[in-house]
Amino acid sequence: MYLKIVLISISALLLQHICGFIYQFCFKLTIYNHSPGPCKYIAGVENGSEDMHTLPNGLTFITSGFLVDYLSQGKNTNSMGRILLYDMSKDSNQEIIELELENFHPQRFVPHGISAWQDDNGKVTVFVVNHLVKGDQIESFEYLPEKKALRHVTSFKDGSMRNVNDVVATSNRTFYFTNWSHYRNFIGKLLEMLLLLPWTHVYYHDGEVYRLVAEDLVMANGIAMSNDEKFIYVACSMTKDIKVFKRDMDNRLVFHQEFMLDTLVDNISVDPEGNIWAGCHPRFLSILSYMENFTLGSPSQVLKLEVENGLIKSMKEVFSNDGFMLSGSTSASFYRNQTLIGSMLEKLVICDVLYM
Repeated sequence: MYLKIVLISISALLLQHICGFIYQFCFKLTIYNHSPGPCKYIAGVENGSEDMHTLPNGLTFITSGFLVDYLSQGKNTNSMGRILLYDMSKDSNQEIIELELENFHPQRFVPHGISAWQDDNGKVTVFVVNHLVKGDQIESFEYLPEKKALRHVTSFKDGSMRNVNDVVATSNRTFYFTNWSHYRNFIGKLLEMLLLLPWTHVYYHDGEVYRLVAEDLVMANGIAMSNDEKFIYVACSMTKDIKVFKRDMDNRLVFHQEFMLDTLVDNISVDPEGNIWAGCHPRFLSILSYMENFTLGSPSQVLKLEVENGLIKSMKEVFSNDGFMLSGSTSASFYRNQTLIGSMLEKLVICDVLYM
């Protein structure tokens, strides 16, 4: 009798989860194409522009080539991605620059998340998430503006780096990073996603040790820091929200706010005014199919979240496309009335922001 009650209860809970999942992720919604102004492709980008970071002077560092390796299921052990440079302070007709990588000769370079730190002397340090066959690590580079190159400084490795997605720098030696799944194998990742398991984390590296600073997150993805360095924003894709944390004196994170987007948010950035820009995937099943067969395409979406005193106050959809112009948008960065929009596998788009 008791066994029967337990089985019925478990079945009811499972059915409730399945129904909730279908409601949240499997209904198709209509995509209305619109943009904030004229948009065009940036020449020279064909294999994705997954993540980007824009400095106060407009220089934007972009990772390219992550999903190309993913689609080969990691079989291309010699995969070599690229770090691109685009200056948003200049005319949009400029060519994008592929940065030379100095003192860096790995057999494999699969760049994912990226963050840049500029010190008081103008020196720029660039942190890049790199997926290796045996595990993930975060690469540190010094930007050499006269040579348009990145000189490798060091590789950060630790057992806490299970499946690193993104990184945000707090100095030239310290940073926060997200793990987007607990398991490294495909089945484990799939179960975490379908069951919405809160098993992902945010860690902080203080230059010496790695500390867990936020946990119980469902698929922690992009991460960014407010301009005053008081708040950390974490995009949680499968719960369709951005969580706001306040930094304490010891760099631990104190939960501050949860803001629902009702779309799969990927990478996020903070503009000069302190607002958040998010690259999103409005259709869950479309982006899953796209990652298995990129010829299918997937809708793109960019949201702007207005922030006041660390709290997200409102949200606007700035860009939406059914996938014909741009598939699988992953990131967006705003500077001087223009926004760059990155993608998983394809092109890089720049739009004039004339109206929203």
